[in-house]
Amino acid sequence: MSREYPVEPACCGDAVAASSSRHLVWIQCGRAQKVNQQTIIVNKWTNSKGGKMLPEEFSKEMWECWRDVAVAYSAFAKNMGVDTSELYVVDALWDEPEGCSQRSICELCDMGKQTVSAICKRLAARDVVVGRASEVDKRERIMALTKEGREQWRLPVVRMRELELKAAAAISPEEGELFVKVVRLYAKTFQEGVQQ
Repeated sequence: MSREYPVEPACCGDAVAASSSRHLVWIQCGRAQKVNQQTIIVNKWTNSKGGKMLPEEFSKEMWECWRDVAVAYSAFAKNMGVDTSELYVVDALWDEPEGCSQRSICELCDMGKQTVSAICKRLAARDVVVGRASEVDKRERIMALTKEGREQWRLPVVRMRELELKAAAAISPEEGELFVKVVRLYAKTFQEGVQQ
């Protein structure tokens, strides 16, 4: 599913601002370190002040960055007078004129089926979305924005996307590429650990 923005991004399209309050620049270089009589490979991270960041510190900073992002989106939604979860669902549907399944919305928004179902019911009660049975699987609901829903949500969605582009433009293409690479590696390694 592609995402449309009101203007073209000024830098790396995959870049996302993680934290405006911390400007840590991490440089990864592998090295071996003796810990508890065992030799393990750790990543040496250097922050903008030249200090070394151990994996435990990096993991903590990563979580703080994700919280910063979540807080920023929540504050944005509050400023716009909308519910954050509803904003995520409407944004997921925005570029899908034919609609998409509730299962797809769950994946796009990283929300559970019951949560998405409840949000879609609230939005449908306000004529923001309309649901229909899937032609492929009648048990699956396809949700789509109504014309009224697009009008009601145009300002929050367009403004959010403008701010996302502004945040992305504050990051150089090189930083954006490194950010995406690091986050994907972090997620992949974590997921592999979960599956073991």
